[in-house]
Amino acid sequence: MPCLRPTCGPQSVQQIELSDRPLRVGRSTSVDLCLNDQWVSRYHCEFRREQDGVVVRDLQSTHGTYVNDRRITVCKLDDGDVISIGLNRFVVDLDGNAQDQTDSVHGLRRETAGELAC
Repeated sequence: MPCLRPTCGPQSVQQIELSDRPLRVGRSTSVDLCLNDQWVSRYHCEFRREQDGVVVRDLQSTHGTYVNDRRITVCKLDDGDVISIGLNRFVVDLDGNAQDQTDSVHGLRRETAGELAC
């Protein structure tokens, strides 16, 4: 299953699975992945699996969503792409096989992913 692997940010999470359900990211407690970061909007971006791959869409955030250091509004993701959301960084793993699946987290609804650990 495709996933995101944090390289800077919620280090208590080893991977975030991208299931068939959209994954909303932001500072609000009503999103799926809550990031405690002043540079992240309440409703910042959304990841969605589609027929031809995984897409990230910025939800009109104040500071933007970046893929490989380029600000995007919507972008189809490739394996190894680096997603920047505020001060948080995630690497896209489309195969989801690089690490033990037992440490994965899917949908951190009403949970905070953690403090920044960069």
